[in-house]
Amino acid sequence: MKLSQSDRPQRGQAGFTLIELVITIVLVGIIAGTAGMLLIKGTQAYIEEDQRAAATSQGRLGFERMAREIRSIPQAGAIVGPIANPSSSLAFSDLTGLAITYARNGATGTLDRTEGAGLPVILADGVTTLEFQHYDKAGAPTTTPANIWQIQIDLTVIKGGETQVFRMRVYPRNFA
Repeated sequence: MKLSQSDRPQRGQAGFTLIELVITIVLVGIIAGTAGMLLIKGTQAYIEEDQRAAATSQGRLGFERMAREIRSIPQAGAIVGPIANPSSSLAFSDLTGLAITYARNGATGTLDRTEGAGLPVILADGVTTLEFQHYDKAGAPTTTPANIWQIQIDLTVIKGGETQVFRMRVYPRNFA
């Protein structure tokens, strides 16, 4: 079938010029680049928040368990001494007489809890600092286990570049 003269495209009536095509490609590239940057920023924000949440979760779980058990130490004499002030570990006997030790494992960067002579259980990883400070009734630092009235715990956890710092003063309930 042959096209008649009127059915054939006339010059300047059909298709795109090369300039129109280049301008369209440039505009689509600019829009795609902007959208890509927004997606990258959103993904980075999500990753940072996820790391922050992981550090907070890790630290808080270990921190709260330590605080709960320290609050239930049966008496000041249950803390194993002599102790440094500050110290990087805390050893005491719980209500049942079981020896419990909290310490930071420097080789693995973990917060460990050990019962008796057993193997340590990891409570948190990414731990860079664990410090216990001991105070008497007057609030003065002490190194004598029988004089301890309160214990301050400092814990720092780092996950993926996000740092979480925890600090709490714990008052064992059974100390007289």
